[in-house]
Amino acid sequence: MPLHKDLTTSNIHIAYAYSYANAAARTGAGGFVAADLGKIAWQTDNNSFWSLVATTPTWVELTNTSLATIPVFTTDVVASDQAASSTSKVTTTLEIAVAANTNYLFDGALFFDANTTSDMQCDVTGPASPTDFYMNFSVAEDGTGSTVTAFSSATGVLGGATGVVRTCRMAGILRNGANAGTVVIRFSTNSGTNTCTVKRGSWLRMQTL
Repeated sequence: MPLHKDLTTSNIHIAYAYSYANAAARTGAGGFVAADLGKIAWQTDNNSFWSLVATTPTWVELTNTSLATIPVFTTDVVASDQAASSTSKVTTTLEIAVAANTNYLFDGALFFDANTTSDMQCDVTGPASPTDFYMNFSVAEDGTGSTVTAFSSATGVLGGATGVVRTCRMAGILRNGANAGTVVIRFSTNSGTNTCTVKRGSWLRMQTL
């Protein structure tokens, strides 16, 4: 059998998996499964090409600058958030919408200032009944951290130092089920009533698998 690079004319397969007459036909198509993510559609009315990034379906147009790259979604904290107790979770602006039946990778960083005796605690909210969810939180400066395996399940102690900004790195995976929703990072102090502040510039990034 010849190598793919040596094939010529009619022996070369087409580059797209689907063909649609117009945008309405493309966005109205259905029956996609996770294995279809990343496949290409040709929209014939304007000769455009689109990559399937969620089974809902969600499409991203391929242009000269985007050519088949996996879409990456990033959000950041634009104004510092502060928690005043361990019983009141503060919802950050680190939130990203996720589609049903789609898999995602996450990474990010929380820059935080927490009292040495009260530290910080985090959790993540998201859509109901995911197939799998794991998010690790790790503080670089003192090695504290833990992995949550369910939405709204709190981390262990994330070590703070009074008056010092520390970095808590985040890394996770979501294999989502039948429910779309929004993934949101929340935080509070781990104990006591001292304040904990998540600083402007903290960020969360997501890409589809």
